[in-house]
Amino acid sequence: MSRSSARRLVEPDYWTCPHGLRVRPEPIETFGPEVADVCAAAGFAPDPQQELALDLIFAIKPDGSPATFEFCVVCSRQNLKTGLFLQAVIGWFYVLDVPEIVWSAHEMSTTRAAQRDLANVLLGAPSLRKRMLPQKNDGIYDANGEERIELLGPDGQPQTVWFKARTRDGGRGLAKPKLVLDEAFALRAAMMGALVPIMLAQKDPQMLLGSSPGKEDSDVLFDERERGRAGSSPAMTYLEWGNGKRPPCADPDCQHPKTGFTYGDPCVANRLELIEHANPTLTTGRITIETLANVRQVLTADEWFRECMGFWDEPKTDVVPPIFGTGKWEACAGEPFEQPEAPAVIGVAVSVDRLWASIAAASIVEVLEDPNDSEAEPIDRVFVAATDRREDVTWLVAELKRIQAKTDCAIVIDEKGPTKDLLKDLEDADVAVETVTLDEYAEACSRFFDKVRGGNLLHPSSTELDEAVAGATWRTVGDRGVWGRRKSATDVSMLEAATLAAYGAEKFAW
Repeated sequence: MSRSSARRLVEPDYWTCPHGLRVRPEPIETFGPEVADVCAAAGFAPDPQQELALDLIFAIKPDGSPATFEFCVVCSRQNLKTGLFLQAVIGWFYVLDVPEIVWSAHEMSTTRAAQRDLANVLLGAPSLRKRMLPQKNDGIYDANGEERIELLGPDGQPQTVWFKARTRDGGRGLAKPKLVLDEAFALRAAMMGALVPIMLAQKDPQMLLGSSPGKEDSDVLFDERERGRAGSSPAMTYLEWGNGKRPPCADPDCQHPKTGFTYGDPCVANRLELIEHANPTLTTGRITIETLANVRQVLTADEWFRECMGFWDEPKTDVVPPIFGTGKWEACAGEPFEQPEAPAVIGVAVSVDRLWASIAAASIVEVLEDPNDSEAEPIDRVFVAATDRREDVTWLVAELKRIQAKTDCAIVIDEKGPTKDLLKDLEDADVAVETVTLDEYAEACSRFFDKVRGGNLLHPSSTELDEAVAGATWRTVGDRGVWGRRKSATDVSMLEAATLAAYGAEKFAW
């Protein structure tokens, strides 16, 4: 491959920015060329596509503030996004002297990989390493929850890039002047709704979003796509490389055989011209057709179409009804006329990815059968409430020990769920735990469902529990149902904890 071929810019299929349609700012209006030079001097030179993106990210208005607030790039995997964002971080630090940055991804493993990649670039380049801290770890911290890289700015002031997994709740810990949102296909509206207003309070705020094409539930990314393609947001830059809507195969019953790539192949999955179009860095040699062919053998057709051919999944159009039925959960909201002094039982649950842990409390309380009749007889209800929800699981054992020592309550855990790995630690800490079997857990879910449907459960409305309920769906186990940890639209660990607590309140607390 010739050098001229390797340096050829493959223009995005969609390109809109504050300067207009397919307009690249002049060098005097952007720090992009300077950022590219800094990266090149460090042995991390941008591709032509990345140079274009840097020019747009670092473009400025006449007052010197960023022209782009919201930057979104969509491209097939391993083509330019992560490298571009690393180059942007370097530019923010070494060209603009930004004090703080947050790099966030859906999975913590992806976030840690980005931290390692940036650390390797900084450590390997004398021109960049001179700002790293003169200590044993070079300012690179990888302790759980504290992942970051610290530098010293030219004025001796600290500069920090934080690496965090995103939460579905919002922007806690992400409120910094510059924010990288990798894996944007997994962004949710609730998180953006909490985050964006916080960003507006920062000096010269910017958000970078990057993703391969969206999945059917990528609601935020679909919104980015529609606004970006239309150029309807004046402070947004949008770049997308892809193939648009997926064409049909020659055979309507095609099973997408993994037989290799050819031009004009009757199977869309193997059509070489479409594969080349969706992977612009084939021109630079960073990825090769041989590597893509190997990936094709591993991925399912749907994953291949989305991740490597630039085809979007179709967005969800159906509305999933509330798991308890419309208005049923809301109808159970309320308080007992006498609050329990301490919970009788607490339930504990952990999300499948172990990024979140939840505690809920339950007690048997009395309520008036008719709240409007002061002479009405009191009746028993199960009262459940969200108690605590935090990132990771490292805090759980100490907190459960503290609660049990203070209240002498029962603690209920699903013996086969994600909390199973904590049972030994709880035993070693002398925390008494009641475990439920899968059959008992299915019974607990059924009883919880029936109570809500019948109006026989009481809860004080809370964000943690309400959102878990709003996104919950069933998972079938044999002929019975339990809450779907993987299938639900949100983390349902708080609903699980409440279900276990309610079950325990009836079984263990009398």
